[in-house]
Amino acid sequence: TFTMGEILLKDILTDAEMFEYMNNGSMDAVLNYALYWALRLVFVRKGPMQLVAEALTKVRSLVGERGVSLLGTFVENHDQPRFLLENPSVILYANALTFVVAHEGIPILYYGGEQGLATGKSDSMNRWPLWRVPPSDSSSSSSSSSSS
Repeated sequence: TFTMGEILLKDILTDAEMFEYMNNGSMDAVLNYALYWALRLVFVRKGPMQLVAEALTKVRSLVGERGVSLLGTFVENHDQPRFLLENPSVILYANALTFVVAHEGIPILYYGGEQGLATGKSDSMNRWPLWRVPPSDSSSSSSSSSSS
C-alpha cells in the first residue's frame, strides 16, 4: 500500500515538521505544501519565479531526491480558496496546472478545476457538487427564486 497524508503548516519553508511523517516511515508521502505556497505566490499574486526555486531547494534538502518524486504537487484543494477565486486569469491557472503536471512528484488536480470553479471562501463551497451551479463566492447578494 501507498499512503499520502496532508499536513498543513502555513510556514513550511522554516518548519520541517511536515516531512517528519514521511521521513520517519509513518507515511510514504505528503502533500507538498511548501511548493503549493510558492506556486500560489508566483501564479496567483504574480511573484518572482525565484520563490518556486527556493521552495524546491528547501524541500529537496528535507526529503532528498527520492522523496521529492513522491510528494503530492497541487495548486488547489478542498482546504484552500480555489485559484480562480483569488485570480480569475485562466492563463495563469493553466500555467500553474502545467507546472503541477510537468514537475516531478505526484500531480493532484482537484475536481471542479476543469469547469473553472471559482469558489472557496468557505470549506463547503470548495466541496460543491459538480452537477449544480454554485452560488457566487464573490457576491454578497442572494439570488432568490420562488416557485408557486
